[in-house]
Amino acid sequence: MKPKLFLTLAVAVLLGACGNTITAQKMEYASSQMVELPQKGQFVLKGRIENVNPENPGKISLAVCDVWENELHDILIQSDGTFTKVIPIREIQDVYLYIGDTFTLTVCDDDTISLTMDKNRWEETLDISGHTLERDRELKLSVELYWKLNAREQALNNAIRKTSRDLKLSVTDSTLMRQLVEYVNDYARIVEEWEHTYGLLPHKDAFLVRAFFGQLYFLARNDEALTSLQYGWKLQNAVKSIAADKPLIQTLRPQWLIHNTYRKFIASYCEGVQTQAVISFNGNVSSNNGSFILRAKVGELVIPDKTIREYALVDHLEMQIRMLGYDNILPYVSYLDSTVTTPWIKEQLQAIKQENTTWAEGKQAPEFDFIDENGKHYTLTDFKGRFVYLDIWGVGCGPCYREFENISALHEKYKTHEGRIAYVYLCGSYSNKEAWLRTAKRYGLAGYNLALPENYKGAYDIGVFPTYILIDPDGNVIEYNTSRPSELLKEDNNILDRILKTENGTDN
Repeated sequence: MKPKLFLTLAVAVLLGACGNTITAQKMEYASSQMVELPQKGQFVLKGRIENVNPENPGKISLAVCDVWENELHDILIQSDGTFTKVIPIREIQDVYLYIGDTFTLTVCDDDTISLTMDKNRWEETLDISGHTLERDRELKLSVELYWKLNAREQALNNAIRKTSRDLKLSVTDSTLMRQLVEYVNDYARIVEEWEHTYGLLPHKDAFLVRAFFGQLYFLARNDEALTSLQYGWKLQNAVKSIAADKPLIQTLRPQWLIHNTYRKFIASYCEGVQTQAVISFNGNVSSNNGSFILRAKVGELVIPDKTIREYALVDHLEMQIRMLGYDNILPYVSYLDSTVTTPWIKEQLQAIKQENTTWAEGKQAPEFDFIDENGKHYTLTDFKGRFVYLDIWGVGCGPCYREFENISALHEKYKTHEGRIAYVYLCGSYSNKEAWLRTAKRYGLAGYNLALPENYKGAYDIGVFPTYILIDPDGNVIEYNTSRPSELLKEDNNILDRILKTENGTDN
């Protein structure tokens, strides 16, 4: 980009060209220092489950919501129903506990968490307790919030998601926005009343951040809705620690990146802010190296906190690679390599580069050794002579499940090529066998339902769900992060159409 043009853009943005009305006056404060991640500590989950089958007692599964990807852990239950496991965790993180349903717990370093229940009556008997009075009341608050608000939260999420996708509806619809405000207010009220009744909550902020940003995530790209909430109904007043008479972008706190809901919001919100700034100046924004670099440079002007800005850029890189392919955005990757300086974010950038080098187009795909429900092993060689459409998914992954709903239609679209395509569904953990097979049955996954062996470490332990990989009949990579089933159904002349046509020498 020419220096003169960028200088003009800088002035335009600083004078308020962007849709978020950022002005020179509002940019007067200095960016924060780089924030480091807390070092890994640990917590212990132990307990007893009544009425397990001694011959097949099963396991408990949980996922620690780490900064770049969730870390799944399986805890084996002994024949007498007892279990215990030490699990790595940072200072404070959300944990998804899969017991009959998904509970979100706020877990801290050095926690010892006890869980008891009757397997046949888990909803009536579930009890989760901590090793101190403060942690006990916070863990019980997590369970209380689930019982009181989970169904309502899911309904609200679905309503906001549907409205956001329908351009004919206004996302600032008063009914929906009031429901959002009421939900956050009720969440905050339950937290406040719990503390008033039972005593101090040392990590109250963690609960309030989850309430506030967990809902705003679905509106993160809609400046009109965010402004309506912030300045209309004063949503931030529901969370006193967040309240500020400043634009939302000036209230961003890098230390909250430890919280899962905050990270999701930040990634979407910052990308939207940068894009809107470029559109306000140029009138449009395209998807190419120049556009990505321009947005990154604009980010230096409109996103004041360096850690927040760099996190959002690197987090969004995976999506950009998915859209254009790694080789096609190498200049942008090089730009990030030269500008990102926060150590833990730089480390992730290097991991992305290494991963995509492994999966370069035309390169021999790494050999694999996956297993089915009966323990039978499958290698890449077993699929030689067929295109492999590899769907890597995880238990509890909502986007994975939504794509599963397109599987039947995908098979129908390519039924004339049935013998030439191997549909391989790879679950990220064989040890979570019950949930894996239950999900596969629920969605009718036709093809090869396989899983990574327990304790597997290798190229296919990707951890970002869902990930789709297309491999040719000779075992070479056609495309890493290839089109999802929904995209294959929607796009004309998609990548699968093209390779089948080329292979045939005729049209599909």
